[in-house]
Amino acid sequence: GDKISNLSSLRTISITKNQFSGTISTDISSLKQLENMYAESNKIRSSIPTEIALMENIRVLDLSQNYLTGEIPQDVGNLKRLEYFALSGNGGLSGPLPSS
Repeated sequence: GDKISNLSSLRTISITKNQFSGTISTDISSLKQLENMYAESNKIRSSIPTEIALMENIRVLDLSQNYLTGEIPQDVGNLKRLEYFALSGNGGLSGPLPSS
């Protein structure tokens, strides 16, 4: 199929300013090698899946300027390599920031 989970060796994905809509798939956690995800300035309308915390190699996670809602998964605080986590411009997020 056309599943993103088939891209297991992917290290960087940049879909910035593309008007993408829809949700963040729970399959994102299968991208074990992913280090950089730039998905800012789109029309993503979903919560942040808890599975995002399984992306052990992620360093940059930019989900700013979308339409994200719900709570920020607390397990994101366990991502040891995460250096940059941007969520600005998402008015529907709630709850505490993850502690690290």
